Amino acid sequence: MYCGVIYGRILDDLVPNWTDEMPIQRWVTRRQTMVLTETQAMTVDFRSEAWGKPPYNGATAFRPDFDSWLASKATDAGAQLACSTTATGLIFEGDDPNGPADEPGGSDGPRGAGPPGAGRKTRGWPMSRGGSTASPPGSAT
Repeated sequence: MYCGVIYGRILDDLVPNWTDEMPIQRWVTRRQTMVLTETQAMTVDFRSEAWGKPPYNGATAFRPDFDSWLASKATDAGAQLACSTTATGLIFEGDDPNGPADEPGGSDGPRGAGPPGAGRKTRGWPMSRGGSTASPPGSAT
């Protein structure tokens, strides 16, 4: 199983030393962008050996290794791991999808651990601030 590219700019804020801890397959030192028409294609190819050194551009990893590592980071930070679970919406406090759990009426556990309706508003799919309740892709409507 292959993961694809993991871009570190997001991980920089979440896991400051991710480059030392994450199970890396290889560093990404090349980027390609392709523009297509019905009959033609043009590719811009950029390569830099500098991307193979800090600060890294990105990395590839095997999904089982990466998922296990990222799950352990989340649970170490207080998240509750829920495997084989389908997300059908986000729990909001006001307009904040990551609202603190210790506000009045909220959960006294990890963020998002309280039941929907415990001082929070649950919005359906797609998970947008617009509050749409359309069904997730592939579900019966």
